[in-house]
Amino acid sequence: MCKKMPVIIDCDPGHDDVGAIMMAIASGKFDIRGITCVPGNGLLDYLPDNMLKVFDRLGVTDIPVLRGIAKPFRGPCRPAVSVHGRTGLDGPVFRPTQKAPLDENVCDFIYRTACSCDAPMTLIALGPLTNVAAALLAHPDLKHKLARIALMGGSAASGNVDPASEFNFWHDPDAAHIVFQAGVPILMCGLDVTWKAVLTLEEVEQLRALGTTGGTLMAEMFDYYKMYRTSEGLGTVLPHDSVPVAWLIDPTIVKTRPYFVEIDVFGQRTRGCSVTHITGPGSDRQACPPNTDVAYDCDRRRFVPLVFSAARYFA
Repeated sequence: MCKKMPVIIDCDPGHDDVGAIMMAIASGKFDIRGITCVPGNGLLDYLPDNMLKVFDRLGVTDIPVLRGIAKPFRGPCRPAVSVHGRTGLDGPVFRPTQKAPLDENVCDFIYRTACSCDAPMTLIALGPLTNVAAALLAHPDLKHKLARIALMGGSAASGNVDPASEFNFWHDPDAAHIVFQAGVPILMCGLDVTWKAVLTLEEVEQLRALGTTGGTLMAEMFDYYKMYRTSEGLGTVLPHDSVPVAWLIDPTIVKTRPYFVEIDVFGQRTRGCSVTHITGPGSDRQACPPNTDVAYDCDRRRFVPLVFSAARYFA
């Protein structure tokens, strides 16, 4: 029997983060050592409580939740309230939780946990990269204890904040720059592939019809989250953060190519742009050897069943 992959999931628990975490738990393939929270979809004051309330509802009792760093490396926190609401997880109604986050510095927790694993640990990063970058700076040898960083962020094509910038990298471009320069293997699932991993509104109703705790929660989350997509006339839900988890579960679902990626930190219209060097053999590729496995396609027909498996798992 194969050992489970040790992971920490660093996220900004909004609608798509919760779906990704449910998928990770349901797969049975991960030894989830903790959930570390970073502002992005909402302010940090809300996010650990969001995750603890979700775990209460799903009956998850063995995964610690931690409060991370409250703001980006530079500048203010600018949460995506227009998409995820005031709390970052508006829509579902949760009972108050009696639980509290684990009281430990997030950088020390990530490092201590990585050191305690029998095999190199994977960081699954689903929000801005503030916590991940800070941990790499605070503990320089952390990079030697990581198998990879599998993240949702960036794009090799277009953005969703500015024409070239995706929200997670835009929110803290300094952190993204640090992570991509750290020398850790990276899987980047950007908007150009997560936009292909859609759920239709009919599939949301099918999740609700399952009658499970997981299916009902997903439907309630996507009832709110789909308002953002239908306002653009697309009629779909985009569970962006589930894509890197799906890749870790089954790497054949997502197609990748190795490229050199660097982050534009100071661009006025390209803040946080993941500049992807898509070049053939030549001087540019020799000067910039690949540092990232960049996702470019996703098999939606095989992705959607993973969502339904997670919905059924939480009976």
